[in-house]
Amino acid sequence: MKKEVKKIITILKATPKLKLNIIASVVLFLLGMIGELLSHSNLSNMIFFTNSAIFFFTSIVNTSGSGLAQSSPSAKKLQTVYPFFIQIPLYIITFLLISIHRLYIVSKPLPNLSLQESYAKHGTLILAFSVLCINFMLYEILFSKRTLLSIIFMVIIFIPTIIFTSMLDEFFKINMKSAIAIGFLIMIAGSLLSILVANLLYKYPVSAHVMKENNKA
Repeated sequence: MKKEVKKIITILKATPKLKLNIIASVVLFLLGMIGELLSHSNLSNMIFFTNSAIFFFTSIVNTSGSGLAQSSPSAKKLQTVYPFFIQIPLYIITFLLISIHRLYIVSKPLPNLSLQESYAKHGTLILAFSVLCINFMLYEILFSKRTLLSIIFMVIIFIPTIIFTSMLDEFFKINMKSAIAIGFLIMIAGSLLSILVANLLYKYPVSAHVMKENNKA
């Protein structure tokens, strides 16, 4: 494990636009934190969290597009293993932070919402966030291989999730513990699915967009 972590750090140091990506990731994470603290019913604020992990995934995958990387013994791991070492823990940590914050929110009585309505609203948001995380994981994998297909996938999955989240709590009654447990299972299952998809698509060439970005660097 230690050797793998050292390899990932070495790879990240060699990735193009590393400092810019780190800054962008930190800024998006902070924006997500601010949005989460200030707005308790807006799923769009959570998108900042999901986007904050993208830069690390993209940095490592972009490195795999170089000729040197493709000829190395670690070529396959650059697309199927190493990106997930950072991405999956970040998503899970963020999911847990949001879940803890939402538990705190529902522990405080609200004048305009019953306890059951509060559970439904925040439980639904937790589930929606877990779905969005998996959506972004799969999107990043597809984007590195088939840019147009990834955009179509994002539109089909992402937009309906945003639109219907505000409506779900009207008929989807769930307690917070169940929402967190189901959301966590979605995160784990989605992470395993993402790794499987990355391995299935490995033999396909890296997309022209990724190669272009790599050549620029």
